[in-house]
Amino acid sequence: MDREKTLRFMRFFSKFCVASIVAGIILSQMQFKPDSFFSEIGISTDEIINFIVKTFEWIIPHFTVGAMFVVPLWLLIHLFRPPKN
Repeated sequence: MDREKTLRFMRFFSKFCVASIVAGIILSQMQFKPDSFFSEIGISTDEIINFIVKTFEWIIPHFTVGAMFVVPLWLLIHLFRPPKN
């Protein structure tokens, strides 16, 4: 069962990568560039990078605190669970 899920995910991921590469090639041939797209909607790439950095600066402390609670709880639950037959 686990192997089937892994294979299904790998098939999805490979199709996603191939589709992204094909779309990138087609858009490059049409002279599409991310900088021009963002400038048309009024956002610079620096603003996008700053937004991503600020988002990760906010997420990492919350993720760490949550993991400090969830991981020991998960470990205790799995240690004291009755064995499966």
